[in-house]
Parts: sequence; C-alpha cells; structure tokens
Amino acid sequence: MGKNFDYEDNRTNKSISKVLNQNKQGDVYLNVYSDPNTDIGSLDFSNCSLIHFSILVDVFGETSNIEQPVGYEFHLRRPKLTEKKVEFDAYYKIHYSDKHKASVLIGKWKEDDILFQKYLKTAKDLYLEYTDPSNNFENINSYGFSKYLAEKTGSKWLKSIKSPNEYQYIVET
Repeated sequence: MGKNFDYEDNRTNKSISKVLNQNKQGDVYLNVYSDPNTDIGSLDFSNCSLIHFSILVDVFGETSNIEQPVGYEFHLRRPKLTEKKVEFDAYYKIHYSDKHKASVLIGKWKEDDILFQKYLKTAKDLYLEYTDPSNNFENINSYGFSKYLAEKTGSKWLKSIKSPNEYQYIVET
C-alpha cells in the first residue's frame, strides 16, 4: 500500500495529501453502535435488539486510538425508521457519539483497492451485490452487510461476533 494521493472530504473539510502511517493504511475495523445505556460486555450480541454494525477502513493510516479508528465508514441505513428499506451510506468518520460501543480491528482491505475512490466503489458494488434479490439472503441488515463486506475485501470475520437474534429487516425491492 502506502501510495499518496490528494483528497478533500466535503463533510469534514479535511484535506489529506499523504498517508500518515503506511502500516495502518487499509486497516479494517468493525464498529458497533447501540443505545447509550446498553452494556454489550462482550462481542456476543445475540441478546441485543437495538444494535448497528459498520465497517471502517483507515484510508490514510490516521488511527492513533484503535478504540476510535479514523477513516471511511460503510454501512446500511434505513432512511425512514418506519420502513424496512435500507440504503448504502459512506462517510469519513473522525468523531464518535455515545452510541459507539466498540471497534475491533479485523484485518486489511485487499491490496488492489488502495485509492480512496476504489474503496468507495468496491463497497458500493458489494452493497448492490449483497442486496440483490437474486442472492436470496435471508436477512438484510447491518450485521450481515458488515460481515459480507469484510469477508469480500480480505478481512476475517471473528467467530466470536454473533448475530443478534431479534435483529432483522429485509430490503424491499
């Protein structure tokens, strides 16, 4: 990895012209969010119903605190909470709310996607593949998408990360 390129993020007005730490560039983290009053205690989320998962890629090797990694975060979101439809979302993550419960380093993004634009395109393409009705996935949710994205881009899903039991919503086409 370790290639330098210029990038300015409109949401953060952050301009980066080089990779800060080549060893951390491309690190992939699983981020977990829940209600601020929920104590998850471990990586077993089987009893949590209000929980959200995402994948974050440290594009520029900026992460100094692995409990709050910095980089591009990819996840599914529901534009209207009353609907079951989901959408792909991506943004540059530098701050965390009190809903953030954990970040776990799960691997490295595959080598051939080193430029930011390729990270975004690959994640978006995998979202379209994941939500394609012909794939017959039983449940379309942020847990499943995060796992799918991680595995398809070279990271290993931790067996200790269990899917929530009561956590299901289906993409409506």
